[in-house]
Amino acid sequence: MTTAYPGAIDDFSNPPGGTQQNDPSYLHSAQHANANDAVEAIENELGTTPSGDYATVKARLDDLDVTKVIVSATEPDAPSSFPTATWIWLETP
Repeated sequence: MTTAYPGAIDDFSNPPGGTQQNDPSYLHSAQHANANDAVEAIENELGTTPSGDYATVKARLDDLDVTKVIVSATEPDAPSSFPTATWIWLETP
């Protein structure tokens, strides 16, 4: 199995204690390959500088100061039964 990320969350099976490295249900090399594929997918998704100028990605996300708010459902060419949203950005204090 290779990684399903970022399209889905992986569900890798961990070998129970005492499992032999050549057990066909938990091949040691496959365990490493799956973990490596998952790490590479995460790196590709986040890029090389996911924290930007911040110390961590969490700090960067915590510093976001905008929220999306729906202010009206208007689209001139859309049928009335098909509402669409107009979005504005409001800065939070």
